[in-house]
Amino acid sequence: MASDLTQTTEGKPCTGISLQIFFPYHESRNVLRPSQDERVALSYCARCDPRVREVCLARQITHGITEQNGVVGGTTAAQRRELIRLRVQGKRIPRALASALERQLAGEPAAAVG
Repeated sequence: MASDLTQTTEGKPCTGISLQIFFPYHESRNVLRPSQDERVALSYCARCDPRVREVCLARQITHGITEQNGVVGGTTAAQRRELIRLRVQGKRIPRALASALERQLAGEPAAAVG
C-alpha cells in the first residue's frame, strides 16, 4: 500500500545506496558531536521524509535497542542510547541534545569532532 511509509521507498533517500554508509567505521561517543563518517550518513537522513525518519527512529527507541550501531532515523548510536536512557529515567531531553538533533534533521552541518 503506497500510503504505508514502512512498505514503500518513496521519501527514502537511503534506498539504492550502500548501507555501509549508515554503519560508519568511526562512531563518536559524544552525543553532541557526530564523527565525519556519521555526518555523511546523517546527511541522507536529513533529506528523508520526516514521517519515514520517524518510523526508523521509533523502532529503535520504542524497543530500547541500545546495542544497535550506525545511523538510524537521523540519530547516531550514541544519541539513541542517550535518548533511551532519558526515556527510561523519565527525564526530558536536554536543550543541547535537542538542538543538535534539530540541526541534524534540518541538514545543517553538525559540529566537527575534535
